[in-house]
Amino acid sequence: MLTRKGLLKAFAILAVTGIVLTAFGQKLATEDELYAKGRKSFLEKSYRPAATAFEELLKRFPNTKHTRKATFAMEPGQNHSELCL
Repeated sequence: MLTRKGLLKAFAILAVTGIVLTAFGQKLATEDELYAKGRKSFLEKSYRPAATAFEELLKRFPNTKHTRKATFAMEPGQNHSELCL
């Protein structure tokens, strides 16, 4: 059971976290934004940033509608020249 002091401490931590994230402009990308970022990087042949975006997409949104395309794009040794991302 939380005490009043414990609740106030938890609230203070959440408030400070919110202020810090807002102050630094941290906004988590949506699944469509992550996919678009990965796709753009992939088409520009910037494979490392593409893989990073696709990995974050799959980690944060494991049931995304983009799972198949993101997974395929990250597979090494595949011929991606005909990939329609």
